[in-house]
Amino acid sequence: MEIKKIEKDSATLNLLYTTYLGRLVLKILTLPLISWLAGLFMESPLSVVLIRNFIAKHRIDMKPYVDKNYRSFNDFFTRELKDEYRLNQYDQKALVAPCDGLLSVYKLDDKALFKIKNSCYSLEEMLADKEMAARFKGGYCLVFRLCVNHYHRYAYNEAGHLITKRKIKGILHTVRPIACHNQPIYHQNTREYMLLESNRLGSYIQMEVGAMLVGKIVNYPLESFEPLQQKGLFCFGGSTVVLIYPPDVIVLNDELLTVDYDSYEVEVRMGEKIGEVRDK
Repeated sequence: MEIKKIEKDSATLNLLYTTYLGRLVLKILTLPLISWLAGLFMESPLSVVLIRNFIAKHRIDMKPYVDKNYRSFNDFFTRELKDEYRLNQYDQKALVAPCDGLLSVYKLDDKALFKIKNSCYSLEEMLADKEMAARFKGGYCLVFRLCVNHYHRYAYNEAGHLITKRKIKGILHTVRPIACHNQPIYHQNTREYMLLESNRLGSYIQMEVGAMLVGKIVNYPLESFEPLQQKGLFCFGGSTVVLIYPPDVIVLNDELLTVDYDSYEVEVRMGEKIGEVRDK
């Protein structure tokens, strides 16, 4: 694990999310037709011209990835790891990360707010379900933010089965800029979540968050699963995995509980131990 300082948003993001002109541009960019056309281009052979510059700009080491000729930018973006580069620290008690990413940890108290892809949510807003949110009060929310150079496939970190699932469309409420700490929130990302049942943990939630533009979440249709079995992948624009646990079922590593998550995140890898399951 490595603690990293949170980078400031780019000037472009600040323009889009905090100014009247930027909000007007967002209204256009998030039109269904625009998103559909952008996604179509990212899936087309024409988009392969973007790959070389993308690798150079973000200094991506391609050695850990399966060698192949990519058919499109999204084919490259969802590239697979070679077996020898996979990490698996799962054991009878271990809680492991479901993906590569920058982890933030939140205790689910009455004041908990989560910043995910330039949106702020309470747990109830994130799940769009008051009763579901109440089930997890007092537990933990783990947010894994994937950067463009991370592995964009993700896994289940438990053995278990699906109870129910829900997909929530992204929305942009208004062109009036509203600071993240104010309410009501002004924009929400596309997200999907599953209520899962694990023999070790009981019920918990795994959520994937995309973007309003282009971001595509691809979950495989599985009813049951094993630890570190691949759950799905993010095409360009999708990049956050969220785990939500009820109280008294997990014990996180000590170093994760001392980080100032307003300023820092912890880099983890899929399959890396981040805690333990509490003895029943």
